[in-house]
Amino acid sequence: MDRAKEDYEQALRLNPDDTWTLIELGNIYVHSTRDWDKGWAITNRLIQISPDNPEGWLLRASIQKDQPRDGLNQTISDFVARFGSDPSKQVFVERMRAIR
Repeated sequence: MDRAKEDYEQALRLNPDDTWTLIELGNIYVHSTRDWDKGWAITNRLIQISPDNPEGWLLRASIQKDQPRDGLNQTISDFVARFGSDPSKQVFVERMRAIR
């Protein structure tokens, strides 16, 4: 896990806007190491550079639920407003609703 984190961090130094790498590193921080602050920074970056990618929003909600941090209901509401009418995103909408 440590080596993977180092590799992803190095990849982001080379290409800070690579959403795939941000998602993978965010998943490690949020779901494996529980490094909430680093995970939070990743989610903010993901949502900033790719607001139409549901992964950043899902990572944010996971932090808000598991740490916990304020704003979970707002994140879910914003997510459903953004993705709820897109048929291709319904699997993500269901995942977000299950976070509650």
